Amino acid sequence: ALLEMSDSAARVTAARRAKERGSDLYKSGKWRDAADAFGEAIKIAPRDDEDVAVYHSNRAAALLQLGDAKAARSDAEKCVRLRPHWARGWSRVAAACEMLQDDAGAERALEKLISLDADNADARRNLNAVRARMRERGGASRGWRMPSMPSMPSMPDVSATAAAGAAFCRMRYARATPNEQLAVKCALGVLAYFVFKRVASVFGFGGYGYGSYGGGYDPYDGGGFSLYTLLGVVALYYAHKSGASWWNLLSIANMFGLTGGGRRRGYGGYGGYGGYGG
Repeated sequence: ALLEMSDSAARVTAARRAKERGSDLYKSGKWRDAADAFGEAIKIAPRDDEDVAVYHSNRAAALLQLGDAKAARSDAEKCVRLRPHWARGWSRVAAACEMLQDDAGAERALEKLISLDADNADARRNLNAVRARMRERGGASRGWRMPSMPSMPSMPDVSATAAAGAAFCRMRYARATPNEQLAVKCALGVLAYFVFKRVASVFGFGGYGYGSYGGGYDPYDGGGFSLYTLLGVVALYYAHKSGASWWNLLSIANMFGLTGGGRRRGYGGYGGYGGYGG
C-alpha cells in the first residue's frame, strides 16, 4: 500500500509538470505542442487526481485555438463530468458548441455557466447572441423554402468546415489587441479595394476620368476611385472614431481630395494647368 501511495504521488507530480509545460507552450502560441503536453498530463495522472478536469479544460482551450472544435468539445464535456460546478469547464463547452454552430448546446452550457458565475458579463453577452441567432434561424425556417433538390452523393461537409473556420477567426479577432484589430481592418479594406477594382475592370466601369482632364488630376489611379481615395476614407473613419472635431475631419477630407477642393483633384489652382501656364 505504501508503494502504491508513493507511485500515485509521483504520477501526480509528473502530471503537474506536464501541465506547467503545456501552459508555457500555450502562452507562446504553440497550440499543438501545448495540447500534447496537456494530453500527457491526462495520461500520467491517477484517475482520482482532482486536477484531471483542469487538464481536460486546458487541452480543450488549445484545441479551440487549433480550430478542432469537435475534439475540444469532447475534452470540455469530460471536464464538466469530473467537475460539474466549475464555471471554466462550461465556458469551454460553450465555446466549442458555438464553433460547431450547435446553438442549442451553447445555450445550455452558457445558462449553466451563468448559474455558477452570475457576474460573468461575457457569458451573458454570448448567451444573448446565441439566442438571437436561434430566433433568426427559427424565423427563417418558418418562411418560404425552395423545393427540395435531388440528393447528391455524400461529400465532406464543406459548409460546416467553413463555418467552424469563420467562428475560429471571430474568436481570434475578439481576443486580439486594439492595434491588431486595426491592422486586420486595414488589411481587409485594402483587399476589398483590390477586389472591387478587379471587378470594375472586368465590367468596364470604375476607370472613368474627369472629361478632358484625364489623369492629370489623380496620379494614383487615372482620376477614378483609387487606393488614395480608400486611404482617405479609412483615415476619416478612424479620426471620427478617435473623437476628431468636424473641422479636423473636413481638413482630412480636403487633404485626400474627398471634398472636390483638395490637392488631389487639383481644382483649387486649376489643376494641371498650373495657373494658366502649365
